[in-house]
Amino acid sequence: MNSLSKFYGIYFLFKIEEVMTFRKSFVIFIMGPTACGKTSFAINLKKILPIEIISVDSGLIYRDMNIGTAKPTSFELLNVPHKLINIKDPTETYSVAEFFHDAKREVKNIQYRGNIPVFVGGTMLYYKVLLNGLKSSPKKSTKLRNSIINILKNKGTQYIYNFLKKKNSKLIKKVHPHDSYRLFRALELSILCKKSSLIENNMDINEKFLDNICQFALIPKNKHTLYNNIKIRLQTMLESGFEDEVKMILSKKNIHENLPSMRCVGYRQMYKYLTNKINYNQLVHEIMKATVFLAKRQMTWIRSWKSLYYLDSENKNLATDTLLTVLNKQQYI
Repeated sequence: MNSLSKFYGIYFLFKIEEVMTFRKSFVIFIMGPTACGKTSFAINLKKILPIEIISVDSGLIYRDMNIGTAKPTSFELLNVPHKLINIKDPTETYSVAEFFHDAKREVKNIQYRGNIPVFVGGTMLYYKVLLNGLKSSPKKSTKLRNSIINILKNKGTQYIYNFLKKKNSKLIKKVHPHDSYRLFRALELSILCKKSSLIENNMDINEKFLDNICQFALIPKNKHTLYNNIKIRLQTMLESGFEDEVKMILSKKNIHENLPSMRCVGYRQMYKYLTNKINYNQLVHEIMKATVFLAKRQMTWIRSWKSLYYLDSENKNLATDTLLTVLNKQQYI
C-alpha cells in the first residue's frame, strides 16, 4: 500500500468520529468491465474507509449461482457483507424497479449508520437508473407473467414476435425475434398498457434519491490484460465445479432456459452443453466469446459515461490513492 493509502488508513482509524462529523453525505460508484477486479478492490477499500458495499450485478442476486457469477466467497461475505447478493432464487425474476427500491433502502440504512454506500458491479443499466431515476411503469401481474412464460415455453419467441408485430409494429422494431427477455417485457407492457402510446410515453422520470455521487471506473490500460483475466477466470470456473453447480440448479423445479438467471453469461452456454446442444470445446469457446462481448459492451457504456474518474485496474495501490485523492479534493473526506 502506498503512503497516501497508509495515511488515510491511519487517519480513519484514529479520527473516524471527527471525519464523520464534517463529511457531507455521498455515495461512490465503482463500475468496470467483468474480470477487472472490482470486488477485490472494494473489499480492500473497506480497510481504509468506513464503507458498506451494495452489489450492482444482475447475476449475483441469485442464490446457488456462485461459481459462474464469480460471487465473493463465503469468507469474504462474512468479513465484508455485500448488500443485494443472494436475494432471489434462480426461478425468480428481478426488475430494474426492484433494484432501484432495494438500493434506495440500503443507501438510507447505510447512511443512517454513518457509513459510505459504495455501489460495485458491472450491470450498467442499474447504474443508469440510479443516476436518472426510475421511469414510470404499469404495475406487474404475477398471473400475467406466468401466462407469458407458458406461451414462451409452448409456442416460442417467434410466435410472440409475430403477435407483437401485428399489434405494435413501432415497438417491435426495437426487439430481435429471438430476444426472449425483451419480447417477454414487450408483451407484458402491451397487455398492461393496452395502448401502444402508453408504452412509447413510458419514459418520464418518476423518482430519484441519490445526491453527491462520486463515480469511478476501474479499467485496464491494456485490453489484452482484460481478455487474459477473462480466460483465467473461465478456466478457474470450469475447474471449480461450475458444471455441477448448473446441474444442481437444473434439478430444481420450474427451471428453464428462458429465465433471466439462465440467460446469465456462462449459464446459458452450460445449459446448452448439459442438454447436448453443444460439445465441451464449443462450451468453452462460447463462454469465452460471450464474456468478451459483455466486457466490450460494458466498456462502450463506460466510454460514453459522464463525470467519471478512471482508475487503473492493473495497479490497485495507485487506483486506491487516486480514489482517495479525488474524494479529498471534492471535500467528501
